[in-house]
Amino acid sequence: MKGALIKIAKELNEKQILWALGGSLVLKHYNLVGAPKDIDIFVHEKDLDSVIKVMETMGENTEVLGKGLYTTKYFYKYVVNNVNVDIMSGFGIRHEAGIFNYNFDETSIVDRIKYREVNIPLTSLEDWFVIYQLIPNRDEKVELIEQYFNSVGNVNKNVLGNYLEYNLPSKVKERIVSLIKE
Repeated sequence: MKGALIKIAKELNEKQILWALGGSLVLKHYNLVGAPKDIDIFVHEKDLDSVIKVMETMGENTEVLGKGLYTTKYFYKYVVNNVNVDIMSGFGIRHEAGIFNYNFDETSIVDRIKYREVNIPLTSLEDWFVIYQLIPNRDEKVELIEQYFNSVGNVNKNVLGNYLEYNLPSKVKERIVSLIKE
């Protein structure tokens, strides 16, 4: 997986594309999960055409099935070096209180890691604490993140606090409040 990630990251960085990893690779960075099954990449809509051009040169575009739960504006699947890669822009999720839209921009990038001298931007663990609560069957990941925040105490209260302004289910807001009040 690292080989595919480095290959993609080099190209996206070279083209000065605004992008970042999300999902399980963010959790992996914090040693909260084992080996992720795919690479989730979030891109800013302004760079979408450039990303598609890059991905078309290095991977096979695969079929995207019905959206169902998701309201993501742009969603593409590729296979690069036998690794599934999801490219998303305008990510959204339907939930009991409405629709959650993840506003990916420069401020979404909270950290960078380096593999073989290649910078790889990361979205925040706080983002995934909220997002995973909106996706069915992600309770285990939510618990892992919450335990991490409670044990390390390294919660970005500004990021989480901003989510209180979103249209979210009350149970999600209650969990956010419990983390930022401490």
